Amino acid sequence: MLRVTAAMLSEWREKLLDGAEANLKSRGQEPANDEGLRLKTMVGELMMKHEPLAEKARLLEIYAPGLP
Repeated sequence: MLRVTAAMLSEWREKLLDGAEANLKSRGQEPANDEGLRLKTMVGELMMKHEPLAEKARLLEIYAPGLP
């Protein structure tokens, strides 16, 4: 089972955004506000698509623990 919670997805998203910003700064580039907003929006959309899957996985773990 995946055992990915919504909280984990949120934490991963924040780490991804922090890492992307740090990477840009290390190259001497400041992330543009528009670009940062676009990326945050994209990550948010992806999380919204995957959150129901995480919930289904959680429910399967509870109600069908032996299911492969």
